[in-house]
Amino acid sequence: SQLPKLREDSTDPQHSWLTTISSDDPKQRLADLAQAPEDSAEVWLSRARASLDLNAPVEANKHAQALLSDDPWEWRALWIEALAAVQAATGA
Repeated sequence: SQLPKLREDSTDPQHSWLTTISSDDPKQRLADLAQAPEDSAEVWLSRARASLDLNAPVEANKHAQALLSDDPWEWRALWIEALAAVQAATGA
């Protein structure tokens, strides 16, 4: 996608933990993210990004929906949903 990436929120409660995940393989990142000490906005967004990297827009949308259920005002989840919709429509 030519759209800009979301900037990470360094004030997220799981930001420090997320910096320990270094795998470039999205499948491994998802496995690592499943072990998060607790869910946070950045954890959900990281899971969604990894799903998009795997060309799995339905899964990315599920992660975005989980984030929206925690915080209905979280606009970044809507951004992820839009990226997932574009990916699903274009197959890219």
